Amino acid sequence: TTGEPKPIALTLEMVEQRALAAGKLWRGRDAFLCVLNSSSASGFHTFISCLQEGLPFLVSGNVRENLKLIHKNAVAAIKASPFQIRELLEEGQKLGYSLDSLKVIYSAGAAVPFDLVKIVEDKGTIALHNLYGSSEAGRGAERELASSDLSWVGHVVPGTTLQIVDEHDNEVATGQIGSVRYRRDHQAVEYFGEPELSAKVFKDGWFYTGDLGRIDSEGRLFLEGRTSRIMNIAGVKINPELVVQNILARAGIVDAVAFEHRPDYGQNEFGVAVQVSNAIDFESLALELKQAFGPAAPQILFNVPELPRNSAGKPVSAKVAELYAKALQQN
Repeated sequence: TTGEPKPIALTLEMVEQRALAAGKLWRGRDAFLCVLNSSSASGFHTFISCLQEGLPFLVSGNVRENLKLIHKNAVAAIKASPFQIRELLEEGQKLGYSLDSLKVIYSAGAAVPFDLVKIVEDKGTIALHNLYGSSEAGRGAERELASSDLSWVGHVVPGTTLQIVDEHDNEVATGQIGSVRYRRDHQAVEYFGEPELSAKVFKDGWFYTGDLGRIDSEGRLFLEGRTSRIMNIAGVKINPELVVQNILARAGIVDAVAFEHRPDYGQNEFGVAVQVSNAIDFESLALELKQAFGPAAPQILFNVPELPRNSAGKPVSAKVAELYAKALQQN
């Protein structure tokens, strides 16, 4: 899985059925490229799906190699992280790749910044879809993104049963916030060799995502942070993901990630590292966040030229904290 590596045990039947489900995303299109490599669940199941259908499997590489693959094979759909999508579109523009064949982009693994949605919208020929799910259980929800409203992540997809539950695992009323759990046929049932961790997230046939969320009367899924990432800073309980979502919805933001700074002396501090595409008034941003979140607003806004990322393009919070600590020492 992405994030902290956790091995998932899958039977051959699970692999076969999950690959069939993965293929439904792009079946009928001329060519598909999963930019998430084959060491990821998405890349692996795409590979198996291609074998099942007798279709060519395009092996993803660096951004320039992927641009050549898309151009040469008239790729109609790709699946990638938001960072990888931005890389492809920006590098493609620099190198003069029109990418006219590309009709659909599926974004997975992280929240999509407002600026990226605008970049895709401005091209006018590509539909950008957000996928919410997990390596453990597969797709949970999906929607086509529009810059006019990025507040929700998707409608529950066919084949998935998704619930919002309280601390006693009882389903809550429409609109109330709780823990997100869902289930699909052929999902994983445990982490291999991790019985204690497995017992926390695989319960009675459900996979508990670790997300907080709510579902409104229209069946739209909204995420409200992570149950595992609540920070306690000087006695204030902070949900950092809500702050990050607020920042990502602003123009000029490439990406952002929350981190916790632990000084040698004194209280820990809540920070957000921000990567921007153009000049941002950080004083105004700090004031607006203070007005929106009060004592739960970040004490640190750390402007970085490029966020450290893992192989899937996700920012790595721990490495950001290290960068900030080093920056303090240098000053």
